Formats: sequence, structure tokens, C-alpha cells
Amino acid sequence: METTGLTRKISVGLMWCIFVYHFLYAIDFFSRIGLDIHPMPLNALCLLLTFGLVLVLGSAKGVRRKIPWYDLVMLLGMLLATLYIIIEEDSYLGRLGICVSTLEVVLGLIAILVTFEVTRRVSDLSYVIVGAVFVLYAAFGNYVPGFFRSSGSNFFELTGQIWLSNAGLLGNMSGVVLDYLFPFLLFTSILQHLGGALFLQRLAFRLFGRTQGSSAKVAIALNFFMAMINGSAVANVIMTTPLAGPKMVEQGYSKAYTGGLISVAATASQLTPPVMGLVAFVMADMLSIPYIKLCFFAMIPAFLYYFSLFLLCHMEAMLKKLGPVEMEAPPLGLIFKEGWPHLVGIGVLIVLLASGKFTARLSVVLACVTLVLFGVFQEQSRITRAKLMDITEDMASLMAAVAPICASAGIIVASIGLSSLDFKLSTELVSMVGEQLLPLLGIAAIVCLILGMGMPTLPAYILVVLIVTPGILKLGIAPLVLHMFVFYWGLAAMITPPVCGAVFVAAPMVGAGVWKVGGQAVRLGIATYIIPFIFVYRPALLLVEGSTLLEQITAIFIGIVATTGLCLGVGGYGLRKLAWAERVIAPIGACLLIFTSSWMLALGAGLLITVAICQVTKFVRARRNAQDITKPQIEWV
Repeated sequence: METTGLTRKISVGLMWCIFVYHFLYAIDFFSRIGLDIHPMPLNALCLLLTFGLVLVLGSAKGVRRKIPWYDLVMLLGMLLATLYIIIEEDSYLGRLGICVSTLEVVLGLIAILVTFEVTRRVSDLSYVIVGAVFVLYAAFGNYVPGFFRSSGSNFFELTGQIWLSNAGLLGNMSGVVLDYLFPFLLFTSILQHLGGALFLQRLAFRLFGRTQGSSAKVAIALNFFMAMINGSAVANVIMTTPLAGPKMVEQGYSKAYTGGLISVAATASQLTPPVMGLVAFVMADMLSIPYIKLCFFAMIPAFLYYFSLFLLCHMEAMLKKLGPVEMEAPPLGLIFKEGWPHLVGIGVLIVLLASGKFTARLSVVLACVTLVLFGVFQEQSRITRAKLMDITEDMASLMAAVAPICASAGIIVASIGLSSLDFKLSTELVSMVGEQLLPLLGIAAIVCLILGMGMPTLPAYILVVLIVTPGILKLGIAPLVLHMFVFYWGLAAMITPPVCGAVFVAAPMVGAGVWKVGGQAVRLGIATYIIPFIFVYRPALLLVEGSTLLEQITAIFIGIVATTGLCLGVGGYGLRKLAWAERVIAPIGACLLIFTSSWMLALGAGLLITVAICQVTKFVRARRNAQDITKPQIEWV
């Protein structure tokens, strides 16, 4: 941070306040001392501190020497709104969602406007515009003609639903910051600053540095390992591209291919347990299931995602005849000798989450304590005053960058509920296409892609879940399956042109055009578009409760075969190079395996078996020819 003077002191003070307050909440300090506080005042104080940091710095990580008067005014307004929520708790809890005085309306409008402004600074204007449109529609929907006409609402109803309800600005969406975001950000920050990132980097280099197409496989492994400490696609692109990108280009991969592969691998970080992206925390809250259960459900699809990437980069290496490239790393024994405290911390996190004996936030805090305690045995892993300050600064900055987005998501959720838009649109969609699952899933996928072009994954996910999925749920699809479907297609927007966040970051870092990198990302991320349909038609792929072991094994087997078939069509190499007809037949067969119809399964299996026979025949013929060439020739005299 490059701030100076009073601004520096205020920002550092706010960072420590953010750290201390959220840490006390994570260890259940308030309830342990007998303070029974409703979630709304707790969420309000969280937003006040994080918003305050943004307003002081000018952004989540701003550089500023003086605080403008208008930012001080907004900070004062947010302070007054928060004080009202804290002091008047007994007054409004009996009438949640209802404002009864002009003061409440004014304070609610101030909170809404400040939230939008802070969100604009940490995100972009498009998200704010979308949120504002929903608020205006909830207020003035009675002036909209035709199907979208709603009853509208006055300022008392509007601010009551958005500001003084569990579904609004201070509701469940903001609660995600307290319950999940802070502890996991703290864990990733501690792990990174105590040498965890270096340990995982060395491990990836050692495991895959001597394989065919090693640089690409190292890039995938790096993103997989970094996903354990960072559930952000953009952050992973920034962290892994300088490490793996130059090696990939040096080995013979094109710059566009390099950027595309890293973009897709980094996007997978948001669906990789145990530390998934922010959407996973929100999804767990919306579905009212433990976070660790959601990680369990996401395990097999995440495996298929990375499995497809490894297959595709291996196929590319075989086609280009790329051998391993020298990637320096210590011996495996030395890596584990120096990095075992990090493994212990990650192991404790997984065990505590899986046990279910502690809340998620307390489990993560105990894992953080483990990292610090065991770090004393290694000099590079010991906590110091400088590292503690860096950890606090990074954690607070990330909190300030994400908390406004969660708060704005709460505004959108409340506005949709107030206008009944979710019910109207879902009903209309079902009436348009009938009760046909595939068309409805296609509409949901397209909406996810369109919304994902202009917004972060979280708000796009929330909008589609609220607007599109109610109609699909009527067809008997389990809520978990449908939420995961929307989640995957929201991630697909990160790599799908024209607006694709991960690609936009990767392209300039590798020195290639956005469209070229985006094209490669779509090709390499083909599994992202297909896996969601597999687990909709075969929910056992998510290992959901109620599915039998046989169903789960069958679903996993079909998922692996279908993913392999897609990769054969995209990558163009199996045991030998595929002919154009094989490249067409393989993905068609893979897609047919998605459906449960017997004739589709038989046809899809037949097509893939045909490709397999062709590949085996080519392989045997090539081996026989090679043996004939090397066989000694007998000369007859």
C-alpha cells in the first residue's frame, strides 16, 4: 500500500478492525460471552468496515493521500445507517421487511446508494446498472406495459424489503462474507505468505516436469494446486501465467494455446474442493446444506474437468511431438521435508470440515492456527510481524473487493422477490417451450452466458437461479443439480468470447489477441459445456444422496467415456492421429451418452467403439510396420 499520512493510518486501522471483528465472529466470541445478536446488525457492521476501507482508499487497493469530501459524506451516511440497525434492533426485528418511518426510508436509500457506488469501484458499472434496473423495476413496475407489468411499490415497501429484511442488503448474501469469505481468505492468505504457494509450485514442477508436454501439464497442475488456496479464476491466471506461460511457449505451444489453456485451468479453480469460489459459499447457503457436502458433490465433475484438460494438452504434445522441457525443482523428498507444515494445515482443514463437528468458519480458523503453529518448525514458514501485516492487508483488501458485490446481490434478490419477476418469467418460459427439459436447460445456459459477459459469476448465478430455475424445478430436477448446472455455465462465461474475464487477463500476459486466446479457451474448455448436461440427466455423477453405488459407478464411467470422446474430437489424437471422420463421430457419440434413452446409449457407444477399433487398428499396423523396418534382413546367396 502506498498511502501516506492520515489516510494511511485510517486504512491500516480499518484493516485491523476488519481482521479482529471477523476473527472474533469466526470463533463465536460474541455468543460465548452471552451476546445474542441477530445476523442483520452483524452483517451491517461487516459492510460498514469493508465499505469504509473502499471509501478511504478510493477502491479495494487504492493509492490516495487525501479523502475527498464526498467519500466522507458517504462514509458518514453508512455509519448512521449501521448505527440505526445496531441500536434499534428490538424495534424492527418484529416487522422485518417493513419500514414505518421516514427516517428508516432515508437511511435505507442511503445504504442502497452507497452500496451501488462502492460496488462500482470494486467491480464495474455494468453490474451496478443491472442492480439499479431491478430496483427501479420493483418500484415502478406498474408503469411497464405488457407481460412484465407488476404491482410496483412505494418507498416504504421498497426500502423495507431491501434494507430491513433477511433477503436483502443485510441478509443472507452479506452473511456469506462473515460465515465463509473471511475464514477462507484468511486461510489462503496465511498459506500463501508462509510459503504454501512456493511449495505447491515446486510440487507441480516435480510431478509433471519430465512428462511429454510437461510445461502444459505443469500449468494445469499449478492451477489445481493453487485452487486449494485461491478460488478465483483471475487471481490464478495472474499467479500461474508468469510461472508456466514462458515454458509452454519455449516448448512449442503457441501463445494463443498457452493463454487459452491457463484461462481454462484457472477457471476450474472455482469448482475445485476444498476451497471453491465465492459462488459455492452462496450456493451452500441457498440450498441450506453444509459447505463440505457441496465440496463432496462437486468432486467428480471437477475431476472430469481436469481430466479433459490433461488429455487435450497430452494430445497436443503428441501431435506436435513435444518432449519434456527442463523445469527446475528440488527432489520430491526435499519438497515434502520443507513443505510438510502446509500439508498438515490443508489436511486439518479437510478433516475438520468433513467431521461436521464445528462450523465451517471455526474449522478454517483452527486450520489457520495449525499452519502458524507448525510453521515454527521451518524458518521460511514462521510468522513474523511483517508477514502478519501483509496477511492482514491482503485479506482486508480482498474482503473489501467482494463484500460490496455480495451486498449488491442481496439488493437484486430482494428486488426480484418484491416484483415477483422470478415467478412471472419461469411461468412464461414453461408456457413457451412446454415441459421439455432440454430446451429449458438450453435457455438457462444461454442466459448464464449472456449475464456472465457483463457481470461477475456470483450475480449471474443468482439471477439465473432466481429467474430461470423455478420453471425447471417443476420438471422434477433436484435443486442441487440445477444449481450446479447454473454454476458451471456461469463459469463458462469466464472463457467464452466476446466478454470473458479469465481470457481478458491471460491474453496480454502471453502476448496474444483476445479472440485467438478465447477461441482456444472454448476449444480446450469443451468439458465445461457438456459436464452440466451429464449430471442433470445422471444426478448420480454428483454422488447425491439417494443414488445407489451402481448408479454412481455407471454415471462416473459414462462421464469419463463421454469426456474422452469429446477430447478425441477436439484434440485429434488417440493412439494415433484421428482422421476427420473419426473427429466428427467421436464427439457425437460422446454427446449421445449424456441421455438415458436406451437407443441413444447404444448408438453413442457404437460410434465410440468404432473410433476405438479404428485407433487400435492404426496402432497395431504402425507397430507392425515399425518392427518390419527394424527386423534384420537375410541375404540369400
